[in-house]
Amino acid sequence: KPGTPPSAFRAGLIAAYHLGHGDPAPGPARRRQDDRTQDDRDGFSLLGVGPQEWDVREVRSFHSGDDGIDLTNSQVALTRLRIVAPSEDGINLSSSTLRVARSLAVDVTANGVADRDIFDLETDHGPSYVEVARHCHVDIHGVLGDQLRLTSPDLPAPGRSTRKCYGFKGFLRKSPALVYSLTQD
Repeated sequence: KPGTPPSAFRAGLIAAYHLGHGDPAPGPARRRQDDRTQDDRDGFSLLGVGPQEWDVREVRSFHSGDDGIDLTNSQVALTRLRIVAPSEDGINLSSSTLRVARSLAVDVTANGVADRDIFDLETDHGPSYVEVARHCHVDIHGVLGDQLRLTSPDLPAPGRSTRKCYGFKGFLRKSPALVYSLTQD
């Protein structure tokens, strides 16, 4: 609506512990395909947030019921992001950009879920990017993700197998890193 001030999200830290739930088990409740209450819930979700609306320095998401953080059609910058043991993906972006300046920690170690990645970058309405600043401390563990590209002289190139465990702990000393997807996952 014209004349309405934009949203404003301001905080030093947003922490989510044990929030959300996964998709319900198959059965009679799953027959209602249009029932959105049956959909999964992520530990932390944003929809349609622009860079002028967002002034949050740090997000933590521990043991979420689905994805650790989920951004849809958003552009968000953080100083620090820490995700520990989500039930599914660590970072799920859909046509969004996430910038991390000083510390990125994502632990998505094996738990038996087949499609569970550090990064799940979807391109429903445009590309998705994770930009990690030079000198940022990175500590990531888990399956990197399929249909994505990693550009960084500091981070080792992923192996040919998209389901192999990937890990890196250290600083980005040479340049920023870019993780992105331009095609449908």
